[in-house]
Amino acid sequence: MEMSEAVAVLRDLPGIRVGALADRLSIQVPAIGDTVHIKAGQVQRHRRIVSPTGDPAVEFVLGDQRRTWPLIVTPGDVVFQPVDTGVVLDSAMEYRVTDAPGLVAYTEMEHVAEQTARACQQGGMMDLDGLGASLLLVRCQIVAATLLGLRPVLSVAWWQRGWTSLGGDLPLPPFRTDLVWDELARATAR
Repeated sequence: MEMSEAVAVLRDLPGIRVGALADRLSIQVPAIGDTVHIKAGQVQRHRRIVSPTGDPAVEFVLGDQRRTWPLIVTPGDVVFQPVDTGVVLDSAMEYRVTDAPGLVAYTEMEHVAEQTARACQQGGMMDLDGLGASLLLVRCQIVAATLLGLRPVLSVAWWQRGWTSLGGDLPLPPFRTDLVWDELARATAR
């Protein structure tokens, strides 16, 4: 797909700022305070749609030689597919979050990260399996966001807060090394 086509369709969205540099497309969404960065070569197709709130939106199908994944941009949000748990966990055993959504909005990810952190801080009797699943799901969402070039520092901060309040004492295997996650975690400390 031509870069100019993607830029033109995105410029029709109110409040969205679009930039194209070499083979990269930057989609700044001021409502969430973050910017999507994608390679133009990953864009397989796009179409204008209407979001559930009635706002105009653009739905992209992104992909490489192995797989495809969705991206929806609205004037106030970005919607994407969380990564599989195998991407974040360093385990030969498969872990699944059975009620995980197929798509998540950036704003929803932030909200769930905050709710989960607050639940982890309540003390008393806690459902560690449920909290572990929630933290795992949020981490899968955050990692997916970073693969789109987003920098969800607030979501990482909430995740860290929840994880730390439980002392990392959850029924989960270790997480894979992730340099982007580590950099975002350092940013939360600043």
